[in-house]
Amino acid sequence: MTDDHVDDVLAEMRPEFLEHAASLFEEIEHRLANAPAAADPHAEYICLVRAAHSLKGAGGTFGFPDLTDAAADVERLGHDAQAGTGSPDSLDAAVRALGAHLSVLRHP
Repeated sequence: MTDDHVDDVLAEMRPEFLEHAASLFEEIEHRLANAPAAADPHAEYICLVRAAHSLKGAGGTFGFPDLTDAAADVERLGHDAQAGTGSPDSLDAAVRALGAHLSVLRHP
């Protein structure tokens, strides 16, 4: 397979990627909003971290380094929240930054 063919395939898959990325981001927002009042906040943060990790990997696959970096920040801060050592404000800011990166990709 040539590089041009790979680029063509990735371009064809971009709309599906963006839809999946939006779904992952919604999961992140949902888990962040629910964690403080959840019976098991740790479980909410685990799901948040998994979604951020998936978004980080997908962003890397599709060649979106800013999205990948923003998702990595959310993943890292989500791990901190799981451990009880993170700042809720920092995690919230990282999620908002991730949303901004995704918004730029969805609405260039």
